[in-house]
Amino acid sequence: MIKVSNKNYSEINNFLMAIGLATVFIFAGCKDKIDNHTAQPGIGSINGIQVIIPAEYKFFPVQYKGDEIWSNPPVRHAPGPDVPIESFSLLLHYPDFAPLNRSNQASWLGRSGEKTQRLEWITVGINPWQNSKNQTPAAWFKKYIDLSINIEETRFQPGLFFGLQHEKSFKPVNPNSKLGRKEIFYDHDKKSTYIECGDGSNPPEICDHTFIVPEIEAIVDVRYAKENLEHWENIQQKISELIVSFRREKIKKEICNEKLTTSNIKLLEKSD
Repeated sequence: MIKVSNKNYSEINNFLMAIGLATVFIFAGCKDKIDNHTAQPGIGSINGIQVIIPAEYKFFPVQYKGDEIWSNPPVRHAPGPDVPIESFSLLLHYPDFAPLNRSNQASWLGRSGEKTQRLEWITVGINPWQNSKNQTPAAWFKKYIDLSINIEETRFQPGLFFGLQHEKSFKPVNPNSKLGRKEIFYDHDKKSTYIECGDGSNPPEICDHTFIVPEIEAIVDVRYAKENLEHWENIQQKISELIVSFRREKIKKEICNEKLTTSNIKLLEKSD
């Protein structure tokens, strides 16, 4: 669950993302594992909406509500169509938004250079939106953006930046921080897009991009290289479409229309 009043969730997600990166990196180094490191699909529900997350897209294992991943031994819930999902994550190649596979493995391993590796990979975290105060997603998101701007102590910048409002943080930089000062970007109505990026004082320059996917009632946090910021709208659209495609009823409809591969049909059958 993401709490508007506390940004600790971001630090936890980043920590888990780091673990996931290390895990995928290890598996990516072995050709026999490249297609099997997340062999099981993620099956569960988000606010009652049933989803099936194809195995090849999963960044690290799906976390279900009530899981205790830090306990010894860890407590994990068995997947099922109605098992509530606490969070899940994706690893995507850019700009085709493909999962890690043999054709893009060299890029992930950095064989084309560190810069190429950084530019071509996007991590995505998805959390259920908790409607505790019966707010619409847009109303909640506006308050989230306002609070985030206040916390960062920013100053508004004139003009639009790639179609977004732009603010810069003048908060003193923690000498131990690797992020430096922040630049903040958001849509004019503060209802659909919020992005935080480093200002370039401390590389690498990374952007954290947050938005809501109302069709699946989820909050999405995306991380990518700042050089890709100009394509934020396409990134948001493509990732939203991908996540929406995980809805179970959408998969069933596509089966009826004969649009799914045999492997995806088997994936659905396993969840029944």
